[in-house]
This record gives sequence, C-alpha cells and structure tokens, in this order.
Amino acid sequence: VSPMSAAPEDHEASQRRGAKRRSARGARRRPSWLPLTALLHALAGRSWLRGARGDEMAFVDVFSNDKIEVRSLDVRVKPARGAASLFAEDPMAAHDWAVPKDIENVLMAQVAASKLSAAQSPAAKRQESLKAQLGPLYAVLPKLPNGRLGNATARYALHRHFSRAHGWWIKGLEPAAAAWVRSMTVTPEVKQITKYIAPAYLQERILLQAGGGNAGMDLHWLSIMAAILEHLIRSEMMEYLYSLIRALEMPVSAPRTPGEVEELVSNFMLVYAFGADLEVSSRGDLLRMREYLDSHHEGWKQLQAHVSSKLRAADPPPNSFSEVLRFLEGFADTYAAWQERDCELARTELLAKPSLARGRVPLSDLSRSQAPGHRSLFTEPPTYLRKLGATESTGGEGGPEHLVVPNYLLSQTMCLSTASFYQVCCRNPCDEYLQ
Repeated sequence: VSPMSAAPEDHEASQRRGAKRRSARGARRRPSWLPLTALLHALAGRSWLRGARGDEMAFVDVFSNDKIEVRSLDVRVKPARGAASLFAEDPMAAHDWAVPKDIENVLMAQVAASKLSAAQSPAAKRQESLKAQLGPLYAVLPKLPNGRLGNATARYALHRHFSRAHGWWIKGLEPAAAAWVRSMTVTPEVKQITKYIAPAYLQERILLQAGGGNAGMDLHWLSIMAAILEHLIRSEMMEYLYSLIRALEMPVSAPRTPGEVEELVSNFMLVYAFGADLEVSSRGDLLRMREYLDSHHEGWKQLQAHVSSKLRAADPPPNSFSEVLRFLEGFADTYAAWQERDCELARTELLAKPSLARGRVPLSDLSRSQAPGHRSLFTEPPTYLRKLGATESTGGEGGPEHLVVPNYLLSQTMCLSTASFYQVCCRNPCDEYLQ
C-alpha cells in the first residue's frame, strides 16, 4: 500500500513517539499518528522519553495517579528495496527519523545568526522575515503572565504558520501531537529520534536557551524555531537529491539534458511521495519501482503529469544541482494544493448527500468513490473511523452511526505523508476566518 492510497493503519498499535539509539543504517520504525479522540480520552496521562539500549525503544508513562510504568519495544524492521517499500506496513519508515546532533547544530547556527543584522547574514534576514509573518498571529494569541507564549500555544502558532504558508502539517506539530509530553530526556547515546518528537525536542532545547522550560517563547525565539524547521526541511531535501544522483550514477555537478532532469525529478518523487529507501535501492530497483507504479497506481500517473507540467513551465529550465533543488522546493509548496483536489472532491460528494443533516451523513449511505484522476475515497472501515473520532451514534448506544463531515475531512485519513518533516492534509476552512 503506498502513502498516496491513504490506507487505514492500526492506530492503537502505537500512540507514543519514541527515541531510539541505533547506527546510521540500523532498524527503523515510525509510530503512527495519534488520533484526536485518543488525546481527548487520555484523561491526564502523560509520557516522557529516554534513550534506550541497542535496538529498543523505551517509554516511561506517568499517569494521573502518579503511577509510573516503564515499557520497551523491539523495533527491528527489515529494509525494503525499491518497490518492496510500497508493500511495507509503513512505506515512510526509512525516512521518519531525525538526528538530534543535527538539530542541535542548526539551533546553534540560528542563534548565532540572530545576533547579526539582516545585512550581515542571510539567515538573520530570513529570521526577520519570519518574525514579520508570525507577528500578527503572535500578537493575538493568549500569553503567559510574562508576556510570552506557552509551549502548546507556540506549537499551535507554528502549525498555523506552516499550514498557511506552505500547506504543510509539520510532523509533531499537528493539533493532537505531543500534547502528552511532560518531559523528555534524549541522552547522548540516542543517535536518532522520530520526526514526530523532533519539534518537541527542538522546543525543549530552545526553551533552555530562552531561560528555562517554564519561561515560554517570545516572538524572537518563535521565529528562530520556524527558521530551524525550514532549514532542516531544506537540508534534508538536498541530502535526498544528492543521494538520488549517486544512486542513478549521475555526475553531481555536470550540466544535465532535459531528459536527465526529468528522470531525476521523477525518481525524486519515488522518495518524496512513496518512501523509496535510497540506502538499499539501486538504479535498477528504482526503475522497477517506477515500472510497477506506471502499471498499477493511478495516483502515480497523476502525480507524474503534475510534475511534468511544472517542469515544462519552468523558465529557465532547471539544469544544475542548485536549480533542480530550487525546482523541487517550489514543487513542495504546490504539493498541498495538488492534494487539495481530493479534499474538495470528498467535501463536494459528502455535502451533496440527500441524507446530510447537521454536518453528518449516515455511514450506511457511504460507498467507495473512485473518480478519474483521483485516489479512492470513503474506503475506511467503521472501526477505523471511530478511532479517528469521525463518527457519532444517534439514539443512544447501538443507534445508527453517522459520519461527522468536518472531523473526517480534517482527519489523518485525508493526509498524504511525505519523506520530509511534514505531511500534506486538507485545508481547514476555519483558518481563513482566523487570519
């Protein structure tokens, strides 16, 4: 199952994010999305994370009654070559890890840049631009007594910023993400952490710089955190492009023909949208993966057509490494708009149901929808929809179940995962009224 098919996952299998010590090529696993209903029904449960031995993931749960429970989990996962990743339980598992040391280095660089003027440093200039973009939202959000944003409010501000500016839902900044974290300790032995706790880890490090965990974040530190997330996204994209050029046995710096650029961009989509693992995949593996998708995946064909149209419209056409990278960064900004087509189709079909009442549609009236050029919609079983908090029973327990349309459209099932630090999900119309 590819990420673009939005197939249901077993979300109860993992509702905590973990930190893990492993080598650069070790086993990987991405904990799944935390459903909103899981958060709402979590009472006062909290978790904090620690470094683990070997290939273990360790959790420490602190419950509302102060009971502490330590759990560990073996997370060995076999690497998947080429098209094999399409059939993995989590096709993006190879890409959902971040290096704490890298995050720390970017933080130190951005803090140093913040002490310079915009004329002295491009990084300082970008921070000033982000400060101007975040300023209006910062001004109206509730503050702590010291005038700063609380931790949860700061996370909301950044989620709103990236969602509005790029259509990205940063992993770990989603409305229901990491809200259970009480404290976190990432020991020096931890080599990689999941991207779903990377923002919480980064925020913790920033708060230490800003004066302590309870001091909150002012606009200055909020813009620094936004700049760091941007930097991590761009540097990872650069790394993927470099690794792909090596896997395709192309020279890194030589000029490329339009055909070579198209091949490079097309294979990049295998990584970005479908999770191809470049650590274990050769040029032949990528070719076979493309051939399989060409024959079996309608969404891939539509994505290819979208990318090709963007390439033809590029002026001047990308040629060098930096130009191709710039093109891919521009494409990433349009990926959410491309995904929004499915969101609009789902919204239109649900609102056209004769049985629609108070924003709800009987589950019995739902059937699979497969429009040309779109992915399959309304394929989720009722048990999965209940986990998402997208259903409601009427007439008491055991009564007819209804799909709550807004909950469904804004749920994880309508998101497309990427190999980067973000997903693309349906636009929330309410945000337009909160500008």
